Formats: sequence, C-alpha cells, structure tokens
Amino acid sequence: MIIETERLLLREYTMDDFDVLYEIMSDAETMQHYPAPFDEARTRRWIEWNLENYARYGFGLWAVVLKETGEFIGDCGITIQNIDGEKLPEIGYHIHKKFWRHGYAKEAAKAVRDWAFENTDYPSLYSYCKYTNEASYKTAEAIGMHFDKEYPDEANKITHVSVIHRAATGRKLASVAKNMAQMPLHGFTEGKKSNLESVIMPFPGWTLEEADRLWCAAFVYCCCKEAGFAIPIRPKECMTCHLAGCIAWEEFAIGDPRIEYHKSTDGFVPGAGDIVLYDRVFENREHDHMGIVIENREKTIIAAEGNINNESGIIERPKDEHIRGYIRIPDEYRYYQKLSGLSERFSVLNHPEYDPTCRKSQ
Repeated sequence: MIIETERLLLREYTMDDFDVLYEIMSDAETMQHYPAPFDEARTRRWIEWNLENYARYGFGLWAVVLKETGEFIGDCGITIQNIDGEKLPEIGYHIHKKFWRHGYAKEAAKAVRDWAFENTDYPSLYSYCKYTNEASYKTAEAIGMHFDKEYPDEANKITHVSVIHRAATGRKLASVAKNMAQMPLHGFTEGKKSNLESVIMPFPGWTLEEADRLWCAAFVYCCCKEAGFAIPIRPKECMTCHLAGCIAWEEFAIGDPRIEYHKSTDGFVPGAGDIVLYDRVFENREHDHMGIVIENREKTIIAAEGNINNESGIIERPKDEHIRGYIRIPDEYRYYQKLSGLSERFSVLNHPEYDPTCRKSQ
C-alpha cells in the first residue's frame, strides 16, 4: 500500500489487475477522450509501463482500491509526460464508470498531490487532457490546480493543461535560507571570484561588481523565490527601487495588506521564515541590512543572511535597537494584479534595468 485515504487505498499494480483494468480501458464511454479504447495488448502494456515507472522513478499510476470492500476501481498516480515538448510530472486518474460521481477521482488525486509534494522535489504538478474532457479538468481544479495553457496536439487536437505549484511556507523559506547561507555564497573576497551569479540573475543589468557588498536584500529575494513565493522583482508597492534594496522590502510589506509588517517595538514574536530588517548594523544609517529568521530565542534570533562581510552565513543577533522590524509573508503567497478585462492572475510587474538607487538602500 502506497497511500491511504478515508475511503481508498492506492497500491502498486500487479498483473492480477488485468481483467478489471481491461474492462475500464476497453469501454468506449470511459475512453471517449482517447484516440481509441484499449485492446488487450495495450492494457497489458499499461500495467507493464507502470511497473517500469515504479522501478525507475519510485512512482507511477497506482491501483485504486475501495478500502471497505477491496474492490479495484481504477488508477491514479504520477507519470512523467511530454507536455508541449517538456517532460513534466502529471497526475492522472481513470475510474470505472460505475463508480463515477462519487468523488473517488478527486479523493485519490488530492492524496497523490500531497504525496508528490512530500516525497519529491518537483516544484509543480500538472494534469493534461483533451480540451473536451471537462470532467477531467474539473477534477484537476477540485484539487487546487488552475488553468495553465492549451496547445495544438495531434492526438487531442487541442490539449488542456492544468497546474499546481508547491505551496510556499515560512518554514520552507527558513529551510531554504539556511541551506543557501551555508553554501556559502560570497562576493569578491580574499582573492576569490564572486559566486553571486544566482543572486543577481533576477535583477536585469546588475553586475557582480555592482552587487559586491550590497547583496543582502537580493539574497532574501532569491530565498523567497526558491521557496516558491511568486514575487516580482519590483512590486508596484515599491516606490524607491526593486527588491535588491532593503527599503523596498519595507515598502512592499507596508503596501500589501496581505503581508504582515511589525515594528520591533510592537511586541511581535518572530518565527522561522520571517524576514528581519535592521538599522545601523554595518553603517550608521537606516535600512542597512536584512536576513531571514531561522530560530527565535528569548533574547536573540538566529538568522540566515547574505553579505555578512561579503559572505552568507548563519548568525545570532540580539533583539536590540538594531532590529527595525519583521515581515511575515503568508503561506502560499502569490503576487498578482487584476488586469482590466482579464482574469485575476500573477503578473510580473516593472522589470526595470538595474536601479542605482538600490545601492543607497542596501
């Protein structure tokens, strides 16, 4: 048994499942959105293909069994599919028609979604089908997927693609920041060439030389992006510069009502994954540094930071006057704007060339 839900068990296929699977896959109504129903040879190959997937990937389509009776009613799982020219992880499901409209496909697919995000590193999961297969993409929507795209395809004429992205959480952000800080990343130091290419990459026109000793905010941005938070480099709330500048993070947090901003004097208790803003840590000015909280202690915080003497690292800092405030981004946060005449969707706003004003806010 691989997965257990309230009503279902998902287990690996065996050849003993052939008879019922053939009943499902050879049925014209069930297979109306496929090029043709399966014959015996193709049904047998279906089981063999999944046995190969188990051995190669550790997953595949699993047999779906009713927990109460042990009856095999279909399959659901993950396979690697060619979706518009890319090899992507896809959640698929096929349920015997006599068990339709009982929510079994949704229940199984939701459990597979959770299993995949817990047991694989895939940042996104997909589901695809013929554009006429409304029941299939409605099931995808029911487990949290949303429309990704449609594209012309020989088999389907038009293929409909749905996607769900791995949920970004504060705990994950703390883990990502800790790992990135311990690499370590560094600028030009002690005769070593800067390795900050991944840190400056999101910010067009910014060079390694310009970023040197000015990259703590960019480190935080890269950690957020790696953790799965969908944030453009310059949200419309940022009046001063893009998010390679510490002051921009404060503007962003204060301007977006979904994000919590707490001054250090508010009595706020920080937690893992909160962003911390500092004043006068390295220079006698405001907004001169920032990092990500890894652990909260009684009188100190443990933070992952970039640009500690031009290197990343983990550091313990006192809860004193140097802490300006904290930012808490809600789990699964995605930045978007409502575009006139279009649906609400993520939009990467304002990708300016490198803005030198950010240097003054680092």
